[in-house]
Amino acid sequence: MHYFACTLSLALLLGTVQCQYEKLFTDQPVFVDHPYPTIPIQCTELGPSGSYLDRAHTQEGAGYFPALSWPSPTEDTKEYLLISEDPDAAFPVAVVHGLYYVIPRVFTGLQHPDFEVDNTRGQPYMLWGGFKYG
Repeated sequence: MHYFACTLSLALLLGTVQCQYEKLFTDQPVFVDHPYPTIPIQCTELGPSGSYLDRAHTQEGAGYFPALSWPSPTEDTKEYLLISEDPDAAFPVAVVHGLYYVIPRVFTGLQHPDFEVDNTRGQPYMLWGGFKYG
């Protein structure tokens, strides 16, 4: 089974205590003033933090990105950055599965279709959710 870890802005949806948190993107020096998650993220498809990914959400299955939700933003929020990484990977650093950026501040969640590539807008790296990936 796979563990799922995801970072939304400065928030984390982390796997179990077996994860190697020190390998996460948010453990880098730039986040020294923000050592803990500041935005609570819910993932009703998978359950509470530490839950295993089911087959539909893995490469061996359909590869669906799980639905995520979070509360309305504060006034100073301009946009969100979502980083999907795997701290349990057998590498010296966490494996980044995706960087999703320019997520509009009005969003309070994302669904699987939001992560589908949108080639109709004439912009590179655009997804159907109206944000970009890298």
